[in-house]
Amino acid sequence: MSHYQAVWDWRTRGITLAVTAILVSVAVPLVRSTLHAIPRPYGTLAGFGAVVILLALVTIIFAPRAYDIDGRTLHVRTLATRFAFDLTRLWEASERSGNEVFSGGTLRTFGCGGFFGYFGYFWNPDWGRFLAFATNREELVVLRFRDRVLVISPHGRQSFLQEAQRGIDRTKTSGTDLAA
Repeated sequence: MSHYQAVWDWRTRGITLAVTAILVSVAVPLVRSTLHAIPRPYGTLAGFGAVVILLALVTIIFAPRAYDIDGRTLHVRTLATRFAFDLTRLWEASERSGNEVFSGGTLRTFGCGGFFGYFGYFWNPDWGRFLAFATNREELVVLRFRDRVLVISPHGRQSFLQEAQRGIDRTKTSGTDLAA
């Protein structure tokens, strides 16, 4: 089994630090003022503070931690689960820059755009809907499967690409051999 870390770039660190500071500065005073108020109006403000904290926790547990290639399967590890992708269905694997993937008309449809990484569903004009589990916009890998596009950021991108490209579908109609 090959293991690749999901290393944070400076953008992910900065966005995570800034959003965490904002969430703490909003949630803590709301919860604290509600708990110490007399009469105790448990309700809107405490609920809002709890929702903010809950959203941050959900974000943390679904943020990408590492990528493993076990035989012909890619596993994206998070604290909550492992997402599995069959590399025998891989059509193309390429490296891309963050500007190519997350700029130029790309929209986040459901997920995070820098807070603990870039993960969830996105849409762009070239690929349509795609799934991302990335933490480093400088080391992006785009994996095109027969039925989906996946964007990840394994540390050691060249080694990962060499290993992943072994599973590229050789029966494509274009006749191009991408592993060569």
